[in-house]
Amino acid sequence: MCLQNQEEGDKDRTSKSINILLIEDNEGDVRLIREMLKDISNISFKVEASGLLIKALKTLESRKFDAILLDLNLPDSVGIETASKTLEVVRDTPIIILTGLNEERLAISTVKMGIQDYLVKTQLNSMLLVRSIQYAIERKKTEQKLKESEEKYKDLFEQTPMAILLINFEGIIEDCNTSSEVLFGYTKKELLGIDFLKFDKIPLDTKLILAKSFSKFLTTGVPEQSEIQMYRKDGKMIWINSHPINVKIDEKSYVLVLIQDITERKKAEQELISAKNELSSIYEQTPLIIILVDNERRVRKANRLAVEFAGRPEGEMLGLRGGEALRCLNSLYDSRGCGFGPFCQSCNVRNVVLDTFETNLSKINVEASLPFKIDGEEQELFLLVSTVPLDIDGKTMVIVTINDITERKKAEYKLKESEEKYRSLIENAVMGILEIDMSLNKISYINPKLLEIVGYTKEELKDNSIFYKLIHPEDLEELPMSIRDRDVEFRIYSKEGKLKWLSGTRKYTISENGEPIKMRLWLQDITERKEIEEIKSNLLTRFSHEFKTPLISIKGFADFLLATHEDKLDKKALSFLTNIKNGSERLNSLVNTFIESSHLDRDFSKLELCSENLFTLIKTAIREVKGLADLRDHIINVNMPENLMVEIDKEKIYTVITNLIFNAIKYTPTGGIISIISKIEEYLNSISIIDNGIGFTSSEKEKLFKKFGKIERYGHGWDIITDGIGMGLYISKQIINEHGGKIWVESQGRNRGSTFTFTIPIRKNKDS
Repeated sequence: MCLQNQEEGDKDRTSKSINILLIEDNEGDVRLIREMLKDISNISFKVEASGLLIKALKTLESRKFDAILLDLNLPDSVGIETASKTLEVVRDTPIIILTGLNEERLAISTVKMGIQDYLVKTQLNSMLLVRSIQYAIERKKTEQKLKESEEKYKDLFEQTPMAILLINFEGIIEDCNTSSEVLFGYTKKELLGIDFLKFDKIPLDTKLILAKSFSKFLTTGVPEQSEIQMYRKDGKMIWINSHPINVKIDEKSYVLVLIQDITERKKAEQELISAKNELSSIYEQTPLIIILVDNERRVRKANRLAVEFAGRPEGEMLGLRGGEALRCLNSLYDSRGCGFGPFCQSCNVRNVVLDTFETNLSKINVEASLPFKIDGEEQELFLLVSTVPLDIDGKTMVIVTINDITERKKAEYKLKESEEKYRSLIENAVMGILEIDMSLNKISYINPKLLEIVGYTKEELKDNSIFYKLIHPEDLEELPMSIRDRDVEFRIYSKEGKLKWLSGTRKYTISENGEPIKMRLWLQDITERKEIEEIKSNLLTRFSHEFKTPLISIKGFADFLLATHEDKLDKKALSFLTNIKNGSERLNSLVNTFIESSHLDRDFSKLELCSENLFTLIKTAIREVKGLADLRDHIINVNMPENLMVEIDKEKIYTVITNLIFNAIKYTPTGGIISIISKIEEYLNSISIIDNGIGFTSSEKEKLFKKFGKIERYGHGWDIITDGIGMGLYISKQIINEHGGKIWVESQGRNRGSTFTFTIPIRKNKDS
């Protein structure tokens, strides 16, 4: 893109470098703006970007920039507060707001605060951006000098290359500078007193536009740039850009209009439009897809690359809408074709073309992604779309150029993945890290922590075969068995020959062909934990054998005596034997409970999920404990749906239910009431067992759900049952945790009852 010089004074100004601070967190917008400001004739834009306001403000405290481009919505500041904070730090640098369509009202309000201008991102192009920056810099310079002093104002007023008119609120010119005389061809005396809105050198249709803009400015205080056509005193037609500013002089309000001659730029634009016939040769030589579309987005011309991409002759493409012509798959979702499908409203290509027709402004390198069928397979292609409006035989057309950047996007993805890899390595440096190149079957990285674990130096492991020799033979084949990411656990031999256990996570990097190219392991030494588990396992095995063997004998002999000699024993002896039998059974049950809890700790207990009705399971549990409940004269009420389906391990949840109901029966004095209710909350089913028993104090509640968390209640004179070793609630919590739920207790204190509640996920609908 080429910007025409405006005046000789303008040439000196635009030949300098312009330093821009871009405060924007969207990397795509940053790249787009850098691209817009690249290769501008006679101007060198140096753009420094910052994604955080706090970082940008710190930079502004020590460095000066020619202009600031500011996005209002940043990670650390949002909305008008962003503009306010920036203005607190810089008052002498022009600020241009970058905003979305839905934020335009907010952007307008910032102009009243002192922001120079605002630009809507979706309407942005290189010419508009460069022009806005230049004008903002000039306007800021003008405003600052006007504010310094009346004398400086007078100097600037007379010396600036921009024409300046001082107009009262009735539209009458009360003052003007020398540049105004040069631009309009009138003397100052001739210009003063003229009603600018009725100036006979301005065409009637332009006067109407100016009058509307002037009235809006007086009402809202929001300036609008206007590009209008008018005539000099000598009859020569010129184009000007006007920008109004509210000023006060001697306590009287005026409108200061900054005017710039843009005739040369307008001529350049006209020359660009008149050169439309030369596009035919460009069409055929450019490495971009180019199509010419009318105001209905129908193709009027397509270049060679567009024809090759569409896989159809140009004649078949003509008259079709762009998406239909290029075979975009989104155009197939509606019988009306391109622009009407469910995904078309958010299509950047469509929206950029429509916006160009509406605003008559070019769009440069707007990113878009669309689905196409390539070699028989559906693929999402990433595109850069640019548009240029043209006037061809009195009709507005738009040239659409499309650059396929899919490969570049893939390369960016790979680069991002590489960055994430090294970031992960840094973040997990406390663990052993190993990376293996699968294609070369060699170690590509091993960190110091893993070297410490194996006892070798990096130089010693340059021979890749050494590491594989360290891994236990039984684990070596299992380690890379599948290409799925998963947790791993394997054994190695250290340099000293000591067997060690390593545990961690295995992740793969997959190629475009679906083949693993790298295997990455994050590992930690769990040898000590394994040794403790082994000791614990052996102790449990020995304990269960040594303790249960005499119990079996005691129970067996008691059963034998009761079965074969009952008629020979008196009532006292029979009572003793029965107590011996029952005691041995309870003790055996406690031993089994202890062993099961230890298995839970070691993750020996696996869930066997199936679809079950909780109501039925609870009813079954109540029948099992009914004898004890009747014995203690308790009433058990159930208030819950009869069809409450969940995915659970039936036996384990049954253990939880019976444990909680049994506890309620035991710790509620005779004649109590026990209620069981259910609630559905979002995706969880909650079951509550409520009793009016002896309850819990705050200190007692802290002991619950812990291993051996039995609360001693013996000797207080309460009418309750006090057996057990405090493992039931601990086991119940482990089971509920395995199901992805929670369990807790609520109690207002002693003799105020208690409520035990547990939650489990609701069974998912297979059709959802």
